[in-house]
Amino acid sequence: MNESLQSFDLSGSMTQQRNRVLRNTYWLLALSMVPTVLGAWVGVSTGVVTGLSPIVSMVVFFAGAFGFMFAIERTIGETNYISATLALYLDVYNVFQSLLSLLGIFGGSDD
Repeated sequence: MNESLQSFDLSGSMTQQRNRVLRNTYWLLALSMVPTVLGAWVGVSTGVVTGLSPIVSMVVFFAGAFGFMFAIERTIGETNYISATLALYLDVYNVFQSLLSLLGIFGGSDD
């Protein structure tokens, strides 16, 4: 029996290109975390959210949500992949927001 086995050596240009792509991906991830961390720090350090009443918070949330919907509908033909990515991010956010809400409701103490 003659078995023809092929081994692929990944040394050389393929490995270098894969490492370059991974390095660029991690740099983009790190750069995208900078405004996120700064925004979270500003929000926590200023305490703006704690000073808002529930009605004002709801109005601000709905204004942002309808603003996103309007912007997405306005540019839907040319940037469909951006809309899909934004929809996925918002879905993940909504899942975690709902989980936190449920944990707050059912995990709270009855004092």
